[in-house]
Amino acid sequence: MTVVLTGVLASFLRLPPLAKPSALFYVIQGGVTEPAWGDGSDCQNVNGAQHCLTLPAFELILTSQSPVGISLSSLTFYLLCNGTVYLQAPLAAMEWVPGSTGILGGGVPQLGHCGSYVPPAAAFNRLAFFQQLSPGDPTLVSGDSIVIYTHTFTAFNDDDFHGAPAWCYTVANACLIELVYNGQPSAAVLQVPLLGIST
Repeated sequence: MTVVLTGVLASFLRLPPLAKPSALFYVIQGGVTEPAWGDGSDCQNVNGAQHCLTLPAFELILTSQSPVGISLSSLTFYLLCNGTVYLQAPLAAMEWVPGSTGILGGGVPQLGHCGSYVPPAAAFNRLAFFQQLSPGDPTLVSGDSIVIYTHTFTAFNDDDFHGAPAWCYTVANACLIELVYNGQPSAAVLQVPLLGIST
């Protein structure tokens, strides 16, 4: 009797699986500046907190119209660039907690190439990072954002680069950000061309 009651109770408490999202909705906030998080040459750790020089950026902020409860493990970030993949990374692997002193280690997503442009070897944080309202939350929620650095070469402590190549913002169909849902069936649920984004 107890086993039967437990089974019946469990069937009522079990939530239906989340249907595949058809689209994620966002707003773009341009003209922002963000610290160069995780860039060892442009940051200093002071009393357990990271302090970094700032760079121009824009943010893709998910809005309340987006479906809730999508597992981060089911989303992959792409920046497609001139017919090639500049960055492909699980969204969860791109999370950065501002101010954290975490050191990027092995297995960190790396930049690829952008058409014929091959940047020096670098991790994802030279292009973009994922910022959650509640760091460590396993699901995507309204207000989470993807921060993308604009094309910048710095002379802070070195002559390094951040962001996508400058022509991504001026050449039609050159560069596209996608978030792909990896469930069944797999599909792009967010597509953002970089053309014309004001930074």
